[in-house]
Amino acid sequence: MSKFVSEVLDLAAEQNGLLTTQQAQRRGISRLVLSRLVNQHAISRLAHGVYATPEGSMGQHSELRAAWLSLDPQRFAFERLEGDPSGFTVTHRSAAELWGIGQLIPDKIEFVSTVRKRTSGKMSACDDVRSPAMTSRSSRACRAQR
Repeated sequence: MSKFVSEVLDLAAEQNGLLTTQQAQRRGISRLVLSRLVNQHAISRLAHGVYATPEGSMGQHSELRAAWLSLDPQRFAFERLEGDPSGFTVTHRSAAELWGIGQLIPDKIEFVSTVRKRTSGKMSACDDVRSPAMTSRSSRACRAQR
C-alpha cells in the first residue's frame, strides 16, 4: 500500500495537491486504492471524483481548482495548460477573486469554454455566452454552485 501512497502523493504534488479518479487510473491506481487512502486519512475527497492531499485541501483556491479538474477529469493539469483552445478558463467574479481584483465574493465558480460540456452534481450545464470580442465563435459558461 505504501507504493500507492507515494504514487498518489507524487501525482497530487504535480497539481497543487489535487488529483482526479480518472487521472489516478491512468497511472494504474484503482478506485479501491483511493477509497482506502481516504479511509486512512492520507487523502480527502473534495468533490465527486476529486481528491486532495492535506496540503491540497487547505490550499488557496482549492475549491476552484477542484472544480476545474472535474470539468475534464481524465486530463492532467499540464496537458490542459499546453495551449489547448478547447479548455476551460475561470471567468467573471471567480477570475476577479482569483486575481485579487475588487472585493467581489462569488457565490458560484464560473468557467468559460469554446466547447459544450454537460455536467452533473453541483455544476450546472454550460450556457452559451457571446461577447463583443468574439465574432463567429461563441463560448460556453459553466457555473459550479458553492
